[in-house]
Amino acid sequence: MTGAQVTGRAELPRHHAGCFACGDGPGGLRMRFADPGPDSDGRARVTGAVVVADAHEGAPGLVHGGVLAAAMDELFGALQHHLDGHYVTAELTTRYRGRCRSARRCTSTR
Repeated sequence: MTGAQVTGRAELPRHHAGCFACGDGPGGLRMRFADPGPDSDGRARVTGAVVVADAHEGAPGLVHGGVLAAAMDELFGALQHHLDGHYVTAELTTRYRGRCRSARRCTSTR
């Protein structure tokens, strides 16, 4: 599986080649991030893309919720590109709004 393609003003660098979410290791998500420019209020944004594979399934045909949480955590981590410093997640609470089917490309901008 190759990394997802993402569009924006500039592709953001990966923070660690061995990272489960953005690294290229076997079984990882191989996420990619880009800077699409600020939103209409001038706030920094990051767009992330991932191709979820069958190996990331929980129930047949659906991506495991823990994989989706890891992808969202990595997306928020990518926002550090716009901040001065390094941060880690202290708490992550997720409410899923629907299913995410496997073997497809998913994108999100925050």
